[in-house]
Amino acid sequence: MKSEKTVGHVDIISALHQKTGIPIKALNGVHSAYVETLLGYLMQGKNVTINGLGTVKILPVPMKKGRNPST
Repeated sequence: MKSEKTVGHVDIISALHQKTGIPIKALNGVHSAYVETLLGYLMQGKNVTINGLGTVKILPVPMKKGRNPST
């Protein structure tokens, strides 16, 4: 079950449809293209700034040392 504080893809598309009247099928295509483009820039190592929201970037995370729980 989804938390009431979590907004997903369907919620965003539905809200955009209600505000703009653009068909849901068209909004799904725009959303998919937007996310693919955003991920493409991030995979190139670029930071993406979204005005009014913030900057999205991929941070390097150091590997953790594993341990054997059975020892």
